[in-house]
Amino acid sequence: MFKRYLMLLPGRQLMLGIIIVSTIAIVLLGAALSTYTERVAVVEVEKALGVQVDLTQRTLEYAEDTLEQQAASTLERFLATLPAPRLSGDRVRVGGADLPELMFGYIPAISNQAYLETYRQSNPGQDPAFLVRDGDRFYRATTLLKAKDGGYRDGEEVKERYIEVARTGETYRGTLERAGKMYALAAKPVKDAGGNIIGIVTMRIDVDANIGVLKEKLRSITVGQTGSLFVFAEPAGDNKDGRFVLHPALEGKSLTEVEASERELIEKLMAQRNGLLVY
Repeated sequence: MFKRYLMLLPGRQLMLGIIIVSTIAIVLLGAALSTYTERVAVVEVEKALGVQVDLTQRTLEYAEDTLEQQAASTLERFLATLPAPRLSGDRVRVGGADLPELMFGYIPAISNQAYLETYRQSNPGQDPAFLVRDGDRFYRATTLLKAKDGGYRDGEEVKERYIEVARTGETYRGTLERAGKMYALAAKPVKDAGGNIIGIVTMRIDVDANIGVLKEKLRSITVGQTGSLFVFAEPAGDNKDGRFVLHPALEGKSLTEVEASERELIEKLMAQRNGLLVY
């Protein structure tokens, strides 16, 4: 009896060990399955979000390209109505600067708001402007843009991004914001008889209505079960700080108007540009 009891005791200990090991194995397997399932779910969510973001980006790019092409073709039609550009050889006082006198045939391109206003009245939503070159800089020769005091902004040096493109002789196409409204912009350098760039003609077209329709389409998109898209515009034109073009709660606000945590997130997104950011 005694010897038999001694033989049974290790068997019971073995069974207990097996039960303990099996229990641990089941727990570890459950944890592994849970982790694996979570990873699979995250990957699937990332794929779905990637597709949704890609489609949204393509929609925005298509809309932007269409509006930019419209601005460029409108500019070409306006240029076709103008005589050949030239410099008279004189310098005239424009705002606070003495600038070369730019002409289109015998049409003055310096402070000639009457000419541009007549065109705008016949073509609502289309705002042309003349810039003149002085050395390596470009200045507003005639513009319908107004300063805070109500005066026209003739004579101001222009440092917008389209200047660098125009310097190369190419036509610039882009979008910008003025006084809270969205515009498509085209800018083309003009040359004298010798082929020298002497100025730039720009054309802004009001695309606020088009952007409004696009916003409504994007607002209808639901991300997952409770998420939504937002669109942030980088600094351009009058938009010096960047602005939420589309957002459930922050639409219309600039980056400086939001809380520090939201500002930090946007700055990270702008720095990363593309990819996935988990927060």
